[in-house]
Amino acid sequence: MYRQFFGLKHDPLGKDCTQLWDSGQIVKFEKQFKWLLQSPGIGLLTADPGLGKTAMLHQVTRALLRLGLIYVNRLNIIYMRQAA
Repeated sequence: MYRQFFGLKHDPLGKDCTQLWDSGQIVKFEKQFKWLLQSPGIGLLTADPGLGKTAMLHQVTRALLRLGLIYVNRLNIIYMRQAA
């Protein structure tokens, strides 16, 4: 109902969302995420409910998933794959 009212084609933070509105935070997150992938350790993404943590992870990891460099399980835990 709200999608029709606002003229949306899909849920704003749904899994089929291909591009998020960027206030500059996505670029900052992408840089930190790429640094984390190259550094040993554990990362933790926290924010209030409904702010788009999962949607942002989906957007940032989409290219890495296509290349087979990472695996994301159903709990949104990201595993690096060893380069061959």
